[in-house]
Amino acid sequence: MKKVVKVVGFLLIIALLVVPLAACTTGQGPAGPQGPAGPQGEKGERGPMGPPGESGPRGPVGPKGPAGPAGLQGETGPMGSLAQIVVGYDLDVITGYSVTSGPASVSGTTANVVTSVTPTGGIVDITGTTTDAVTSLDTYTGHFCACGWLGDPPDWVCTDYCEYALVGIDSNHDTTTVDGQTDTTVLTNVSSSTGSVDVTGTTSSVVTNVDFTMTTIFYTTWNVDVGQSVVIKGAGFDEGDEVTISICDDDLYWGEATANSCGAFEIDTTVPVDVDTGPVTVRAWLNASVDDDEVTSGELMAVWPLEVEVPAG
Repeated sequence: MKKVVKVVGFLLIIALLVVPLAACTTGQGPAGPQGPAGPQGEKGERGPMGPPGESGPRGPVGPKGPAGPAGLQGETGPMGSLAQIVVGYDLDVITGYSVTSGPASVSGTTANVVTSVTPTGGIVDITGTTTDAVTSLDTYTGHFCACGWLGDPPDWVCTDYCEYALVGIDSNHDTTTVDGQTDTTVLTNVSSSTGSVDVTGTTSSVVTNVDFTMTTIFYTTWNVDVGQSVVIKGAGFDEGDEVTISICDDDLYWGEATANSCGAFEIDTTVPVDVDTGPVTVRAWLNASVDDDEVTSGELMAVWPLEVEVPAG
């Protein structure tokens, strides 16, 4: 029995080997399903580095860092000019007054005045025609009684009392000729005489004198007229400085002065007739050079603005 089993098994093995070989002669069958992945192989060697990629977008600005320490203070520069100038004019103003009053003597001759008036009066004749006027008036009188409807139904009723009264007026009017005299004395004529007369005497108490108290003030200005009298004042200079004044953009020479012990000066002058009108600049110079009535160089110390106008008329 065991031998039979071994023979059958042997035959099955042979069949399993022969049948596939015989089938291969007719063509390859379809591929079977993919088997499971095998285990990962060993790590290979590192390949060469690839080319650099494109630049990415710019990131946001970071927070502001702390302030650095303060720098060293520089050296103190030289002090600028303290000089200044102004332009203005002196103005006399009344600050007070005193009055004297009393009687005053009068002596002299008047101008031509009325010296006499002589009226003439009396009764005068009148002749002429009046305008339309009432020439006659007739009146009517009689008894006046009150009557009227009274009651319901109404009945005509008159009062028992009747009064004697004016019941009518009739008048005529026309022009009337007048020929006669007035009945009263009227003014008929006025004659007058004129001439000069001598007067001598004393008036009643009148103002005989007024004394004013005057004060001169300096009025600074930014507006002047051509030819106007002005005063230029300056201060803040050194004693003995020779200050030259110019006006306008072409620095027309306008005058000069020497600073006193207080470093101040004052120039009385007039606005030049050949200066430009409109806004101009007044300048004060030290060590100025003047050529052909123009300041060509110097140390500029102070300025003042002006508006120059041509006076009306």
